Amino acid sequence: MSNFNSSESKNRFHGILKEFFGALMAMAILTSVVYFFGGFYKQKKTGIRCNAEKVVSWNRKNYLWDRNKKFGGGDLQSKDFAHSHQHSVKLDKENKYGLSYDIPNADGDEDLWITVWRYNPDQKTKKGRLVCTAGSYSISSDGYKMRQESGWEQLFIRAYIPIGSKNETIKIYCVHEGDEPTYFDDLFIDFKRTDK
Repeated sequence: MSNFNSSESKNRFHGILKEFFGALMAMAILTSVVYFFGGFYKQKKTGIRCNAEKVVSWNRKNYLWDRNKKFGGGDLQSKDFAHSHQHSVKLDKENKYGLSYDIPNADGDEDLWITVWRYNPDQKTKKGRLVCTAGSYSISSDGYKMRQESGWEQLFIRAYIPIGSKNETIKIYCVHEGDEPTYFDDLFIDFKRTDK
């Protein structure tokens, strides 16, 4: 009888051990999947920036290029003024939009902090804005966040992309206003939402 109990105990122990290692393996696989896709999400949502220094041609169109990303406004690169390095983007009445970036397939709950530098040495009120849209959602800069003695002003918007904008393209761009040319430089887009 003691041999039977011993054999039954061993089998029960081995069964518990198999279940334990099976559960451990399942947790390891689940953790790997979450880590992989979580890492992909975080990689997708890293900061995006453009300093208007490099222009590339793609599909017969010129784009600004920075950190392996393309931005609209490649034909509008200018050496007239620059916030950093040697170039900026020059917008005027004929070319009202530039230094733009599209983020396809919005999740519908992004929290974006977006800044750009605008050259405004005369401190004119109608000079140009920073805009973010996604479907029917739209927000634009109102005034500037900070100003440098050089005449460069940092524009800022915090865009909460609503759930109703899911799968829409998030469009970020600078807009010319007023009569004189406007120069924009150093666009930065920061994703604050990382709790997926």
